[in-house]
Amino acid sequence: MPAARPCPSNSSVPSSTFPSALSLPPQFGALPKAELHLHLEGSIAPATVAALAFRYGDVLSPAEVASRYATPDFAAFIEAYKWVTSYLRTPADYALIVRDLAVQLLAQNVIYAEVTLSVGVMILRRQDVEALRRRRQNDGRLRFHRFPRRLPIVRSENLHRES
Repeated sequence: MPAARPCPSNSSVPSSTFPSALSLPPQFGALPKAELHLHLEGSIAPATVAALAFRYGDVLSPAEVASRYATPDFAAFIEAYKWVTSYLRTPADYALIVRDLAVQLLAQNVIYAEVTLSVGVMILRRQDVEALRRRRQNDGRLRFHRFPRRLPIVRSENLHRES
């Protein structure tokens, strides 16, 4: 496995990265919103995947990543999911996607979010789930307090092994 390299940029992901499925009147943008079922790994923007890939020696453009996101069926979706999550290897990788998700949620005026982490994938890949939990605790919830507004609540972490 190649050594991890720093991302070219840890800047926030522009909201234009996520195309809108619906065109709503502007007044809806100002309304507070809730995300009641959001998969962390499914929220990764193409630019962030490209940055993660670069850390591990792959050079991809956000457009290349976006083309892999356009799946014709569920089987292809699962393959894309497995490919994207293959770049999530360390607590720092997860911290990056959590920060980017927080920026996106704030941009959409989301005031509450229940975010699910696929711990089963981490266990399957023999990743250290406890290291991620320690990173979260030691980082003060990944230093969300640096943002100018109150961040959405990340409630459902699923950081436990299923019996």
